Amino acid sequence: MPLASKTLSFNAQLLKARVNKYAYFGVAISIVAIIIATVLSGYFESGMLGLKAFVHAQKTNSVLWFLDSMPFLFSFWGQYVGTMMAYEAGALVMDQTHEFRSQTVALEHQVMHDATHDSLTDLPNRILFRDRAEQAIYGAKREKGKLAILLLDLDRFNTDFRIAFCLNSIALA
Repeated sequence: MPLASKTLSFNAQLLKARVNKYAYFGVAISIVAIIIATVLSGYFESGMLGLKAFVHAQKTNSVLWFLDSMPFLFSFWGQYVGTMMAYEAGALVMDQTHEFRSQTVALEHQVMHDATHDSLTDLPNRILFRDRAEQAIYGAKREKGKLAILLLDLDRFNTDFRIAFCLNSIALA
């Protein structure tokens, strides 16, 4: 089972447990309401409070029969709604997590590019040159070949010259 699916299932179970807690509270409240309604119904029918009046009200009052089914209906409905809400919330979390991971990857690529290229000209800088030179040296050693590197050092190389160089390069392209 892939990690994303396991995470979604775990999140859904966690959220379902939290939502279902309130469904259980609803069932408990409806059971208390049934007991109170049955006691009151028995009192109004027989004029006394007690187990005999309680049982008589449950046997003879058809409205209480319908009311007796409510906790079960609420529990099934609560479980279903809780499960659906949990899976929807889990899917939403997974979608947002995927989006954040995609943004992180894009930012990592941008940072790597910025670290290895000049910000003004967007040309490779010393860090990238050193990396590529090391790769070329190891490749030449591995293949028992030769390697030549031509270095050009410009004195008083400033940003005005860089801008002019970039403009000339753009004009030629």
